[in-house]
Amino acid sequence: MTVPRLTRFLVPVLCLAVLLAAGCASLRYAPGTLQSTGKSLVFGKILLVRDGEVGTLSPISTPITIHELESTAEPLMIVQSFEGDGRFHWLLPPGRHVLTMGLYPPTGDVVSCAFTVPEAGRAYYFGELRLVGRKEFHTISGANVRDVKTEMRDDSKADFEALGRLDPSLDSAAIGRLEVTDISEARPRQEFFRAHLDAKPLCCASLAQMRFEPLPAGRNVSFEITGEQGVFAFPEGRSCFRAFALPPGAQAVSITSHPFSSGIIDRLRIFSPAALLLDEDFTVVARVENGLLAPVRASLLPPAPAKLAGVIDLAVLDKRPRYLVLYTNDQLLGASRSASRPGFVSIPGGAMLTGLPVSVGFVPWITGKLTIRAGVR
Repeated sequence: MTVPRLTRFLVPVLCLAVLLAAGCASLRYAPGTLQSTGKSLVFGKILLVRDGEVGTLSPISTPITIHELESTAEPLMIVQSFEGDGRFHWLLPPGRHVLTMGLYPPTGDVVSCAFTVPEAGRAYYFGELRLVGRKEFHTISGANVRDVKTEMRDDSKADFEALGRLDPSLDSAAIGRLEVTDISEARPRQEFFRAHLDAKPLCCASLAQMRFEPLPAGRNVSFEITGEQGVFAFPEGRSCFRAFALPPGAQAVSITSHPFSSGIIDRLRIFSPAALLLDEDFTVVARVENGLLAPVRASLLPPAPAKLAGVIDLAVLDKRPRYLVLYTNDQLLGASRSASRPGFVSIPGGAMLTGLPVSVGFVPWITGKLTIRAGVR
């Protein structure tokens, strides 16, 4: 089936919106300028090992992004090439970062590593990251590798000497070392998130001390859940959250969680919420820990991305709640979800639907973008 004129226009635009969502970033380091940048130098090597053959990645054909762990903003796409031996020198601000590499399109073998840059004005050694797998051709100049496993090696003697030749003004004795954690798979990512959240200070000691935002009746309210609102120690563990005061007569609350980009097409990050419903005395009257939201497939007409959505029916509860708290837990953080979008192939002047849905992977995250709406009588 050939796509109509309007849809022929929308399909490539939607695809390009995903591909170009990540802003291009030049993290290039100019020797002798570290103290004036307000950032830190992160250096090391990333090598691609296919069937024992050692090579380097090409940012032109392999999407490589970096972003701050708790940010829901578009990630930065790394555009500068690695050196011939895999070396890189990046200027990064202090904070906890996630490096993501899409090694086999569209979503196969995505590697994500997390690390923390403690302070500005210093150099930090990343180490030597090896991406080891079997060779399988997909695109010219692409990574063309499957079944990837990561290996971290310490080649600091050679790497420190190379950095000294690049910038003699840096004191090798003052170079720090980063702890790099592979969070590509669900279990280590869940454990990493738990350690990160457990280290954050609490916003308050009880549910009653939360800041409850008034939720208007019959109107969509969009917001973000981030660490800026603080974390709370729920029975399942600490989590970022948002708390709302329900309008009088509320019968139901519809909730939508919108995915945000990882920089890898068809692999998105999303906040998968649990919910607490409280009465006027801040006592829990209902708890929805799992299965609150279900995947909703993307559509072309009207254009709408894949998402998670669901409804809490307040009318069936024995006691009407006064407050709503949205948060997440370890079980939700460890459970990857997926939806789908219409499949298509490019043709001259537009695109053609294939009739086959394409899977869109949702990676659970500790922050997110949501919309809620309270329905009343």
